[in-house]
Amino acid sequence: GSAMAQSTVVIMFDSMNLDLTGGASYSHAPGGANVLYMDGHVTFNKYENLGPFPVNSLYARAVQLNS
Repeated sequence: GSAMAQSTVVIMFDSMNLDLTGGASYSHAPGGANVLYMDGHVTFNKYENLGPFPVNSLYARAVQLNS
């Protein structure tokens, strides 16, 4: 059970925020972020409005509001 939980906990990811037009800007192309999980695996997640955390519009808006 704990190994399964560790594979879903995000530890670190590439920067991302909203640009002035409301679109998202990324640290690298093609529009997404590398995401490191607690168990050590890394995935590249493409940006989607309703995609998984942290590569989605909800998180991008939250970062924008706090910057």
